[in-house]
Amino acid sequence: MSKIASDALTGALKAQMKKMDIVTNNLANMSTPGYKAMRTVFHGFLADQMPHAGGDTDESLSDSAANTFIDFSQAPLLETGGMLNVAIEGPGLFVVSTPGGPMYTRNGQFSLDKEQRLVTGSGHPVMGQDGAIIAKGSTIRIETDGSILADHVPVGRLQVVDFKDRTQLYAVGAGLFSHGTKKIPAESVTKYSVRQGFIEISNVILTQEIIELITCVRTYQAYKKVDKLMDEADDRMFTISTIK
Repeated sequence: MSKIASDALTGALKAQMKKMDIVTNNLANMSTPGYKAMRTVFHGFLADQMPHAGGDTDESLSDSAANTFIDFSQAPLLETGGMLNVAIEGPGLFVVSTPGGPMYTRNGQFSLDKEQRLVTGSGHPVMGQDGAIIAKGSTIRIETDGSILADHVPVGRLQVVDFKDRTQLYAVGAGLFSHGTKKIPAESVTKYSVRQGFIEISNVILTQEIIELITCVRTYQAYKKVDKLMDEADDRMFTISTIK
């Protein structure tokens, strides 16, 4: 087997394994509010390795490398009736303060900590336009623009931001996204609506993921079969050469 073919086949097998990991992770998070499915995109290997002088290039194994991206498409909203459950209808992400810096989420399952701060399920403060939101009161009302009233008294407004290039964000767990050390400016959003008493469910579609998984397994098995056949061909060639 040539080195180019061997490298391409090895890369193709690794890519399919990576894709299987991503699909199974998506399936495991089907019930996670605000979860955004991971997707894979394949790019060619042989196209970069084979000479381009004249003839056609066989790219049958060209999907030997895969990159991932987050599918930020809107998921359906589920009505819960929870006073501190909120969902964004439209673009944007809630801003969360963490020890690792500001992070972002679509999971609006919030609560109040003992200091009456609005926090995520992990206890991180949810940020308003003027910092952390403290809502002392028995009744909390959240308007469609994100304004919050505690016992009819305004206490802040949810900060909702977005990014021109969301591909720079990556998932860090617990429904949070980060841009790490990259200096990516967040932009304010205007065309959105905050819905109190709702949460955004996961945008994972079961049938789509099952089809992806089946396709991935079959492709992996096909590549393994090719690998075995090529090894057998190499063994036969070696045997013939030693006889001669």
